[in-house]
Amino acid sequence: GTASNNNNPTILAQESAPPHPTTMGKLTTRQRRQAFSFLLTSFILVTNLMQPLWGQNTIQSLVHDTHNANSNKIEKRVGMPNCPHVINEAIGIYREGIANIADSTGFEDVLLLVSANFAYLDFLLNWEYLAKKQGLKYGIVAMDDELLTHLGPQRAVRSNVSMQSTEAFFRDPAFANISCNKIKVVLDIMRQCDVDIVFSDVDNIFYENPFKHDLGRMIKTQMYDYIYQANGASFKKRSHTCLTKGHMVREGNTGFYYLSRNATVVKNIMEMSIETCKSHSSLKGGDDQSIFWNTIHDMRKRNTVSYQHCSIENGYDVISSSNTTKKTASNEDAPFSARMCCLDPYYYPIGKESQIYQVEQREFVTYHANFVTGKEGKIRKLKKARTDMTGWNPNQFNAS
Repeated sequence: GTASNNNNPTILAQESAPPHPTTMGKLTTRQRRQAFSFLLTSFILVTNLMQPLWGQNTIQSLVHDTHNANSNKIEKRVGMPNCPHVINEAIGIYREGIANIADSTGFEDVLLLVSANFAYLDFLLNWEYLAKKQGLKYGIVAMDDELLTHLGPQRAVRSNVSMQSTEAFFRDPAFANISCNKIKVVLDIMRQCDVDIVFSDVDNIFYENPFKHDLGRMIKTQMYDYIYQANGASFKKRSHTCLTKGHMVREGNTGFYYLSRNATVVKNIMEMSIETCKSHSSLKGGDDQSIFWNTIHDMRKRNTVSYQHCSIENGYDVISSSNTTKKTASNEDAPFSARMCCLDPYYYPIGKESQIYQVEQREFVTYHANFVTGKEGKIRKLKKARTDMTGWNPNQFNAS
């Protein structure tokens, strides 16, 4: 039936980042970024100083749920009374009875999360079908009332931010609004449910199980704050410079990533990115991805934050005491650090060269049908990515 706003589980936005100075609009782009760097440094410092003083009971309730009173799992998650039932049930990655103890161990507090609006319902159904084939469970965030009404509160939670139910195109104002609010949703759920999150766009499909591959192995080490999808191609295994040399990419993709709930630096950069996206969408890119990665690099240039990046040489996805970047003269004075790693683009490709991927029949784990405008273009990429057409088959996902 139709779900009313009063009874729907709803994720509420937390306005925790500092407001922008009223004079910010008069500054140049460079001066704005300098100001944001200063604000971010101050925000991280205050957060770290105050963290011991904040308890779970003092955090403002960000999520409403009408089902949690009857859930035994929520009672076991002490201090998380506002975690929506449908989200709480999705924590743990694997559906009950699917995985053995060895496979599921290490994911007890990890949530796979996907979001969509009603215009992308068919993409959501396709994504779900392929995720279920891998035995995975997940949480769904409906970005508009129409999708929540269609799915029902037993299947999804609703973002509190009003979104259009029609298709949005890359770097349009509507697209920027949607992309920035996806970050906000991730942070809100993370706080309220005390979980690590793997976020995926609906056009990033799972051919294989990433939790039995590099992504899952790296999560289990608990060594990384942020694991990201590189926005680049690689036609040979373990050959991308983010792995061979430990070089952080210029821009990763915010449509597929892992974020640890203990990643203070990265979370605060995300908070600042949300504020930048809301108030200064005219900055380079105007979307969450460009703003987020620009902020990361600005922080490094100003020696505000140091980043420890993985490399094959230092262990990559295995537990190793040497699997952190050694301090250098350029980063040893930075007060805060973040541990990051990229996913090998050979196994986790984006949509730049889908026709080449088809010819080579690559060993995909996931495939992200981006770098194209509009739904039809994405569908063509999903169809062409593999000759067996398993990336997009409405006969399969409509029947499931």
